[in-house]
Amino acid sequence: MNNFIAYRKPGKHCISQFNIQREISELEFLEFGGFVMAPFNKLGRKIYLKGNETEFVPNHISVENSAIKRYNGGSEYKAAINNAINDIANNELQKVVVSKQIQFEGRLSYMEIFLDLAETHKKEFVYIFV
Repeated sequence: MNNFIAYRKPGKHCISQFNIQREISELEFLEFGGFVMAPFNKLGRKIYLKGNETEFVPNHISVENSAIKRYNGGSEYKAAINNAINDIANNELQKVVVSKQIQFEGRLSYMEIFLDLAETHKKEFVYIFV
């Protein structure tokens, strides 16, 4: 299987899929474009990728509610977000991702899970890297 990155921007309906062909240099990226993966640490190595990108509007794939058990986190999740905001305000962090955990049972594909998350979290950036 070829590697790809699929993502859906906040508030959008279409999914973008970037099919990775190979890693390229920064100079080649600046000249021809592509996809860049940058670490949170500014000193970390960026990865520049060449490939082709397509967009599609997914057919609604409903995953049975019993298949995915969502962990809402409630007060714990809100506290984690508040801690992250405070750490950024105090210059202890420059960038952070606070995420939720999901568990699933049965035989779901990663694309079924991705599409379910994209449908469930319409206001957030949702992606998958395979």
